[in-house]
Amino acid sequence: MLDLLDSRFGVVGVSGEMKRVLETAASVAVIMLLGLALFTESTAAASAGTTITVDPKVGGKAPGEFYSVNITIFEVTKLVFWEFNLTFNTAILEVVNLVEGPFVKQAGGTAMTKRLNNTVGFVMAACGLVGYTEESGVSGDGVLATVVFEVKAEGTSPLHLSQLNKRWPYTFNGETLISIPYTAIDGVFTYPVELVHDVAVGDIVVSSLTATIGETVSINVTLLNRGDATESFGVTLYYDSTVIETQTISGLIPDRSKTIVFDWETGRVAAGDYALTAVASAVDGETITLDNSFSFVAVKLTEPPPALPIELLGIAVIVVAGVIVAIVLFKKRSSKIS
Repeated sequence: MLDLLDSRFGVVGVSGEMKRVLETAASVAVIMLLGLALFTESTAAASAGTTITVDPKVGGKAPGEFYSVNITIFEVTKLVFWEFNLTFNTAILEVVNLVEGPFVKQAGGTAMTKRLNNTVGFVMAACGLVGYTEESGVSGDGVLATVVFEVKAEGTSPLHLSQLNKRWPYTFNGETLISIPYTAIDGVFTYPVELVHDVAVGDIVVSSLTATIGETVSINVTLLNRGDATESFGVTLYYDSTVIETQTISGLIPDRSKTIVFDWETGRVAAGDYALTAVASAVDGETITLDNSFSFVAVKLTEPPPALPIELLGIAVIVVAGVIVAIVLFKKRSSKIS
């Protein structure tokens, strides 16, 4: 296993005793996992919306301080193995450590290898579940790893997720590893820090363009973070100028969207055509606010069909009963005549 890792990640200078310790810690399953990852074809899995990001997208610290970034994955399904190569400017930063994040550990034991290089300027790591099966893997969002740098000088350094072969990350289908399509979002270290703050409402989708008064209309509102910082903010939905509800978005990272659902109870709303408007509250430092609101025109509310008055219902019963009696009497007379 370590020969494979030596060739893939440039791990050198490991003693024989250390190799035996590492071989004991990693199961045969992980050996197979790392080997297959070299040769698996880039076959699409179910997680077409998977994103891997450097978080924060933009940030910095003064020279002499430590600066950390998370490598975070979003919307993944049954992840069993990941790898990445993060490059940086060695005149500005020096990598001092990389630690595995908690995400994959939710599914069981893991084995990880890493290489930190301050000459060329890269951090490489690979990590997989021990004893993975077809049912193994973790789904959702989480931190894969945290990279810690020491700041050497003021300035700017790209933090680039170099996509070596476009195959990572991976799931397992019971026979072979399958690569998961993903989008990589880089980060930037900069000091002094100048962050752009910009949240926006991207879209409104309703369950129906027409509804009867008293029905509930489901409304999906999509929020965007177009800035450089992770943001939390309120979102208010209106029909015309009347508030339907306010909800809070917490921890939306840059270049991500989130869709929330509002339920519009129309029992006390008059019939008519109503414009729906979603407004995101401005965050600290935000100067671009034209995209903080979005309107959808229009949802038509109609009166429910009139209920039959009780008086008319009583008259109808009497009429029907009279008709039935007349028919019965007619049949009796007809039978006597015959």
